[in-house]
Amino acid sequence: MKITSGRKNIRNNAGVVSDKFKSDGFKIGDYLLVANSSLRIKITGFTPRATLSALPVVYISPDTIQSLNKGVTNAVVFKNTLNNSKIPKGTDQLSIDAFINKLPGYSAQQLTFNFMIGFLYIIILIVISIFLYILTVQKLPNLGVLKAQGVSTQYLVLSTLFQSFIMSVIGVIIAIILGEITAITLPSEVPIVIDKSNIILTGIGIIIMSLLGALIPIRQIAKVDPYKIIGG
Repeated sequence: MKITSGRKNIRNNAGVVSDKFKSDGFKIGDYLLVANSSLRIKITGFTPRATLSALPVVYISPDTIQSLNKGVTNAVVFKNTLNNSKIPKGTDQLSIDAFINKLPGYSAQQLTFNFMIGFLYIIILIVISIFLYILTVQKLPNLGVLKAQGVSTQYLVLSTLFQSFIMSVIGVIIAIILGEITAITLPSEVPIVIDKSNIILTGIGIIIMSLLGALIPIRQIAKVDPYKIIGG
C-alpha cells in the first residue's frame, strides 16, 4: 500500500483512508465515525486510488472491525493462491478478476461501456470511409493523370492506406494528450483511471478501423480509367 502522507498504522482504532477524503477536508489525526455505531477511526495516513465502486475505502485492522461484523467475515483477499486444503468448507475461491466481476453493478457497467466503444468503432469506420471517399472523388482527375503517366494502381492504393494510417495515428496521439489533460483537470470526485493497456488496445483498434475505412475509396482508385478522366 502506497502512502502519500502520514504513516501506515491500522492498529488501535486507527486506519489508512483514500485520498478522496482530503477533498472533503479531512486531515491526519481526524476521526471518522462509523454510522450506526460508536466506533471512531483515527486517520493516520492517506493512500491513492483506494476506491470500491467509486466509493472511498478505509483500511483498518480485523480487531478494529470485530465489534461491527460480530465475527462474520464476508471475504478475504490473499496475495498468493491458497492450497485447496487450506480453504474452509462452504467457501468459494475466486480469482481477482472473477471477484471484481461479481461486484454489484460492475458487469452491467462494463457491458454498457463496451457497447459504447463498439459503436464508436463503427462510427470511426463510417467517418473515415466518407472522408477518404470525398477526397478520392475530388482527386479523380489527378489520379487519372498519374495513371496515364504510368503510376501503378498498387502505388496509389498504398498511398491512400498510408494517408489513412498517418491520419489515424495523429488522431490517436491527440486523443491521448487530451485524455491525460482531462484526467488531470477533473475534480477528485469524478472517478477516472487511465489504463495504459486499454489505451494501447483502443489506439490499435482505431488504426485498424481507419485502414478498413480506406477500402471503399480504394475501389474508386482501382476503377479509375485514365482515358475517360482525361477525355472528360
